Amino acid sequence: MNEYLKNYYNIIKENITMFAIVPTILGGIWQLWMLGSISSNMIRFFSISQLISDGLLVLGFFVFPVSIVFQTIKNRRKTEKVKTEPTSKFVDVYVAFIVLTIVLVIITVLLLVWIISDIREIIQLKELNSLWKLLFLLNVLTVLVYTYFGKFIERRLTFGLFVAIVLIMNMIITLRCFSKVSKDVSGIENIQVLLDDIEKKDCYSKAPEILYFNDKYIFIALQKKNKQSILIKKFDALFEE
Repeated sequence: MNEYLKNYYNIIKENITMFAIVPTILGGIWQLWMLGSISSNMIRFFSISQLISDGLLVLGFFVFPVSIVFQTIKNRRKTEKVKTEPTSKFVDVYVAFIVLTIVLVIITVLLLVWIISDIREIIQLKELNSLWKLLFLLNVLTVLVYTYFGKFIERRLTFGLFVAIVLIMNMIITLRCFSKVSKDVSGIENIQVLLDDIEKKDCYSKAPEILYFNDKYIFIALQKKNKQSILIKKFDALFEE
């Protein structure tokens, strides 16, 4: 574990410039994704000043698994320079691969069961914190797996499996978590007042719903009978009395 933390520190130290740029890029990708999911026309409401804050939040979830993958790639390149090991050691690696696969499959099944059991609450935003806990648990398990199976992961036999599981699962859960977080306005009285005012002005078949908001605009879904529309309000509307 100490070796991992040391490598993690060195990665940040050696790539400090990249870590300054990456949040901006991630924030841009995330904002484009959210605006584009509403409508391609909404991309024109892109907010540059929102990039860093969104990017840092995204980076906070990806930094551990991504840093592990980068370190694995680095160690793998070093391993490739060493002579091929005897066949007996290859058998050990094969056995370790099977064990690692079984462990990861069990972990994956448990995580999926957890997600499915809470899927209704997650959709209704009643148990939003379970997503954050799930993502944190995934990162912890990733660190543990790399700590105890690092030498085997660095070999060609298990490298692809490790990278695929870490990145794919982390990206799926992170995107799902972020999409819920961006719509979670519970506890913000200003937003509830705004939605109530909008609902009073007309007769809607469904209560107005926040789709997304940045530091400049708020995107609200409206529905009249079978007709759906998007209302865009300036962020300052939250503070109007």
